[in-house]
Amino acid sequence: RASFNQGNMSYLVLQDDLLSFLREKRMTAQIQKIMQHKVLVVDRDTNTTFILKSELERSGKVQVKLATSTRDIELSIDANVPDILTTHFGVTQRSQDNLEGVLKRCRQTRPTKLVLYHEAPEQMIPTMPDVQKIVTSLQVDAVVSVSRGFRPLVNKIEEILGVERSHTMVRKPK
Repeated sequence: RASFNQGNMSYLVLQDDLLSFLREKRMTAQIQKIMQHKVLVVDRDTNTTFILKSELERSGKVQVKLATSTRDIELSIDANVPDILTTHFGVTQRSQDNLEGVLKRCRQTRPTKLVLYHEAPEQMIPTMPDVQKIVTSLQVDAVVSVSRGFRPLVNKIEEILGVERSHTMVRKPK
């Protein structure tokens, strides 16, 4: 069963209907893939994206997609709406990145959480009213400091998803 969506000229199949179909056809590999949590990491730094992808996928319960900008996301958002979108705080301040628009589209389909990271958010957010306004308008779910590595960010994402922690060391690239 599917319904036609005039807005984006595509069919929408509800997850429950898809799971029923896959169970009926005994397609267990596809069921496991669908049941994975989806995390989208938006960052231009390939070291950062590599570390986050490796650590989050370690449990086998998280599927990580990478993007270098929100424009990359817009191209595939209908098929790959994430449970969590995580990005460096700098993306929120680049005019060419329409993070608010992308989040709005994601949240129309799924309750996508937004986790921002920065080297010193505890100093930046309280002292800068424009940054506070961004955090409020985007409905940020968490802001994590990565000044001492990515372990706090990985832990926060796993906590939000309810995934068992991977217990490995995560170092920030030099």
